[in-house]
Amino acid sequence: MKEGGLDTDSFQERKEGRAGPDDNEEVTRALLIHEKKTPSATAGSVRAAAPVTTANGSDSVSETNDPIVMVAGRPFSYSEVSQKPELVAQMTPDEKEAYIAMGQRMFEDLFD
Repeated sequence: MKEGGLDTDSFQERKEGRAGPDDNEEVTRALLIHEKKTPSATAGSVRAAAPVTTANGSDSVSETNDPIVMVAGRPFSYSEVSQKPELVAQMTPDEKEAYIAMGQRMFEDLFD
């Protein structure tokens, strides 16, 4: 059954104890669908990830919409950095500022 564009049957299955390891990915996808794209990201520090093609040739939705932040000059997905505090510790002050600004924008976009 669909309500407001969401498949409530899949949510019901989760309630029945059949939750799998992809629960977080599904939540992330649902949130990213509503995420606004802003061109005001700090140049060079934050950018959208390029589509990732899986082994079966399909584009990975969660990787496509996950912003990229820089850690010591190397690109990492925002979600990876947010789950690994040791990466934040390796950031330059400018990279850390861009990372914090991205997190704030993502949080604000949830309520717009």
